[in-house]
Amino acid sequence: QDVKFMWAAKPLEDNNSYYLYAIKVAITGEPLIGAGSIQDAKIETDDNVDGQYKVTFQFNQYYSYVWEKFTRGNVDKGVAIVIDNKVYSCPIVIAPIQGGNCEITGDMDKDEARYLSIIMKHGALGLGYKPAK
Repeated sequence: QDVKFMWAAKPLEDNNSYYLYAIKVAITGEPLIGAGSIQDAKIETDDNVDGQYKVTFQFNQYYSYVWEKFTRGNVDKGVAIVIDNKVYSCPIVIAPIQGGNCEITGDMDKDEARYLSIIMKHGALGLGYKPAK
């Protein structure tokens, strides 16, 4: 089976409801990107949205190539960022990402961005799952 259901990590604004994602996974069930793939991750203020933060990160050389190939084939599609089987973010790939330098923007306060950057640095991350249609 190539679909796995995962809850969102963050509740909706009513604090009583969560998104449930149908995630397309590889036959092995493993994420495309996992432990040891990210060289560095840090938080920055998002200059485009007042009061919001973003996480910037860089893949190692091998995973830079893997990520470029993945994003090239998934423009205008979502990619789930999964930690402990919960979806923390599901950004849309806008364009192929070359060189391994990436950023995650969206509805993150400083604490959420800091948590995500720490998780990414230490490799407890599943990246590259695709939401099923």
